[in-house]
Amino acid sequence: MTQYSHKLWMACRALFALQDMNCFLTSTNYDPTVEEDALRALLAPPSDGIVLTSTSHSSGVKNLLKSVNIPVVEIWQLPSQPLDIAVGFRIFKRDMTWRIT
Repeated sequence: MTQYSHKLWMACRALFALQDMNCFLTSTNYDPTVEEDALRALLAPPSDGIVLTSTSHSSGVKNLLKSVNIPVVEIWQLPSQPLDIAVGFRIFKRDMTWRIT
C-alpha cells in the first residue's frame, strides 16, 4: 500500500466511523476472478455501499452490484461509463510536497 492509498484508506475509515459504519479492505491485484470472489464475501452480510479502485469489472461483478441495489463508488480512475458514482483525482508535486486535489 502506498502512502497515498494508506491516507485514502484512513480517511474512508474515519468518515465511515462517523456514521457508525464499518469499512473493510480487500486487495484483488486487478484480477477479475479475485474481485468477484472478494465482492461476494464483502456483500454476504448486508452492506451499505462499496468502493472500488478499478474501473474494469467482469460481467459477473457488474451483475452482482446491480442486484444488491447499494451505492457503488469507483475511485482513482474515471471510467467512461461509471457503475454509479465515480471520483478521480490528480496528484501534483511541488517543492517535494505532494498535494492531492
